[in-house]
Parts: sequence; C-alpha cells; structure tokens
Amino acid sequence: MQENNNLYLGLDIGTSKICAVLGEITQSNSIDIKSVATCSSQGLFKGDIVHYKKLKSSITQAIKKAEGNSGLKTSAVLLNIPALGLEFTHNTGMLVSKSETGQITKSDQIECIKRSKNISIRSDKRLLHAIPLMYKVEDVIVQSPIGVFGRRLEVQSHLIFSKIGLLNGIHKILKELGFNIKGMMFCSHALAHVLMDEKERSQGCFLLDIGGSSSKISFIKHHRIQRTLITPIGGNIITKDIATCLNISFNEAERLKILYGSLSISSINPQETIEIMSIGDGRKKI
Repeated sequence: MQENNNLYLGLDIGTSKICAVLGEITQSNSIDIKSVATCSSQGLFKGDIVHYKKLKSSITQAIKKAEGNSGLKTSAVLLNIPALGLEFTHNTGMLVSKSETGQITKSDQIECIKRSKNISIRSDKRLLHAIPLMYKVEDVIVQSPIGVFGRRLEVQSHLIFSKIGLLNGIHKILKELGFNIKGMMFCSHALAHVLMDEKERSQGCFLLDIGGSSSKISFIKHHRIQRTLITPIGGNIITKDIATCLNISFNEAERLKILYGSLSISSINPQETIEIMSIGDGRKKI
C-alpha cells in the first residue's frame, strides 16, 4: 500500500460502532477524505474494556476496511474515545503577572490555563482537555487577555476527564497495530465546527449527538463547549423499545426505525400502514 506523510486515520471508537476515516491534509489545509469504513464494536461496556481481544479485532477490521477501500496506509491516528466514562467539571486558574510592561503576555495566558488544571481527581482518571471559557483581567471579563493592561489574570476552564484504563488499553491496541496516536479529542468539540455555523457557535446552541448506547448533549457558546452532559440513552435503547412494543426482533426493529422513524410528528401520517415481521404472528401489517 502507498504511504503518505500527510495522511491521517481518524478513529471513532464507540460502544456499538467503530468508524475509521482516512483523510489527507492538502496544501490549502483542508481535508480530502479518501475512504470511510465502519464495523460493529465489541469488547466495550459502559466505557470500560471488558474483552481486549474482541475490541482489538473490531478496531483492526475497521482500519483494514478503510485502507482496503483507498489503497492507502498511514501510521498517524487521531482518536475519539467512547463517551461513557467521561467526566466534566469547571475549575479556575489565577496568577499575578510579572510582565515589565504591565500587560498580560502569552506566557501568562498559558501558565494560567495550566493552573486551572490543578484539581484533585481520582487516580483512575486522566485529563483530556482544558478548554478556556472565560478570562478576567483585574476582575474585568475579556475575550483575549494578551496585551491587556493589568496584573491579576483569571481563567475558568472546562475540564474533560477519561478513564485511564480505557485510554491505556486503546493506546496498547493501536501500538500493537503499528500506529502512533497524534491526538485525542472529545468528539463534540470537533462536531461543533462541522455542524454549526459561525453565528450558532458564537451566540449559543445545543449540540445533541445520539450514539448507540449513550447520547452527548453539549452547550456551545463563544466558540467553546460551555457545558456537557452524557446520558446512558442512545439509539439501541430506542430500538429495544420498538422491539418490545411490537414483539419483533432487534434487527427488525432497527430496520423499522431507520425506514420509518422521524423526529417530526407533523411528517407522520397516522393512517399509513407498514409491514412488520412479528415473532409470534409472522409477517403482518400494522
């Protein structure tokens, strides 16, 4: 296979599905998608690795599909990890600038963000992101502190933590497969830039990402994630409810959900008849 230094593998590891995307960074700093592949995810349960070999097999399958579809190969991977098990909190960092000019410097900003990471956490957690939300210089809110006259700088950061066991397990799998992790990201941070326009990210908007076994709800404002909530309700829960109510198999319920499901009540015709395969009565119309 052809190897390209500008090629990256994006790997989205979910509880029910793994998605692998090969993308090339072009000269204009845009991304040229070369291939997309998915496969079912096995070995994960509620944000924990419960079967190492099954998870490794699922990741390998998704990557091989993506490579086979494009005929390209890379060792650089950007990783999105499962949402279940993530924790979120806000913390404040403060410092007194020693700048000779009396203005806040870039190094002051970096050091203040570092101080916002100083928080007591459990030994099984690791910090993924520290997203600065708000700066204050001498108790006055500023959009960017660099160059502002003042000594006392304060930043409030949105901290995102993940389970160390999960991260170490995924890192080991990818290392065994010959990959180098170039970055890890909470996916809502990236989705906000893809799905929202400039006005929405600036003025405020909720982002709802429904996964297989969980859903992520993030509030985006001032181009940053302000709050995040993970709920253990996803598409699989909806499918199981449909299967139970109609007495059909999970696969049949998934088919009906995809073909006929809608979030818009007004678009549904209550007189419409559809055909289902019932467990007890076989094929019938409802």
